[in-house]
Amino acid sequence: MLTSPSVGAVTAPGCAGEVAMTVSDIEARITAIRVWAVDAEEYDKAHDIEESLWEDVLREIADGALDAPALARAALESRLVRYPRP
Repeated sequence: MLTSPSVGAVTAPGCAGEVAMTVSDIEARITAIRVWAVDAEEYDKAHDIEESLWEDVLREIADGALDAPALARAALESRLVRYPRP
């Protein structure tokens, strides 16, 4: 893995500059979950975002993320957002 000097993010060698997920990315997506969770008629969008978040985090971890424990801990925070989960 290499550090990009312009953004300080980690990229995987041979991945054409693909930037790895960060804890900040996860926090931003959890904010989106919170936004949709307050709307009783649209909470399914919160669920879709959360489901996508977990899948993406698992993929990052499976691909060898250097900060896998931090990514997992950050993603688990989404469970603290209250909304009706199917």
